[in-house]
Amino acid sequence: MNRFALLSLYRSLVRHKLYTALNIGGLAVGIAVFLVLGLYVRFETGYEKWLPGHDKLYLVEEYWNMPGSPANGYSTGTMGGLIDQLREDFPDTVGTRIQVINANVVRGGTATSETFAYADPNFLDIVRLPIVAGDAAHALQAPDTVLINETIAKRYFPGRNPIGQTMTLTTIGTTANYRVAGIFRDLPPNTELSYSILAKMPSPHPDKMWFHWGSGRVWTILCFDTPQAVKDRQARMRSFVDRRGRKDQGPSIKNLSLKINPIADIHLQNTPGRKMTVATLGIVGVLTLLIAIVNYVNLATARAGLRAREVAMRKVLGAGRG
Repeated sequence: MNRFALLSLYRSLVRHKLYTALNIGGLAVGIAVFLVLGLYVRFETGYEKWLPGHDKLYLVEEYWNMPGSPANGYSTGTMGGLIDQLREDFPDTVGTRIQVINANVVRGGTATSETFAYADPNFLDIVRLPIVAGDAAHALQAPDTVLINETIAKRYFPGRNPIGQTMTLTTIGTTANYRVAGIFRDLPPNTELSYSILAKMPSPHPDKMWFHWGSGRVWTILCFDTPQAVKDRQARMRSFVDRRGRKDQGPSIKNLSLKINPIADIHLQNTPGRKMTVATLGIVGVLTLLIAIVNYVNLATARAGLRAREVAMRKVLGAGRG
């Protein structure tokens, strides 16, 4: 019975080629567009959601509002010493910071540029990277150790175990040897945390602008257990900025504000039009699928009458159910 049903379906499709192309082709195109746009929306809305506990991680951002000035806007970076001052004023502050810069890996007289970042010793306690080898607990405790990703490990130590090996790096005009203490999995493409080598933040930091408000040197990441805790801290940020920033910026500090935003929202939130584009494409994908389904149903319904006459004719000629 199944064989005859399939044979009948095949003959019907071959006999009505235009109908087949419109019906099946339209549905296939609708599904394909829906899947492609769905994957794009999923990619764009998935930034930093790969991080364990991402819903508790927040980024402190600077917002400038100076009437008549072209310098208005925001910065995902804050001054390097912000978290130090936050801890002094709010002892319950849990956070870390990371400074992404360019570095050169020196090997055999050749320098190769790689993405490099300095991070606080507690960085891995808050931003839990997927460690695949080595001692993650102590990797950022010593000034001469580094964490590298899998790509760097394969590039500079092919066929060897990178743990314990030495890398020569040039950062901020200083060349030094670092011992590889661990390897972390390559970060996904949908992340703003773009670095392949991670080392301990220098202390004290050599940057003269480290405590200069508005310098935008590092990402300051805070950790809160509840949304209410975020609201409570945000409510106290204005007075904190006025109190701390006035010593450095004077009265102009009133034009600067600090906002605590979910780290998973940064990618869509801070690029004008990006959030609207993603939402629009998502709606287009859903509408395309719905149109394809409606088109399929309408064409199938239109063919139902012809199929009914065909079945009636077969019965007149003596055809049975088999």
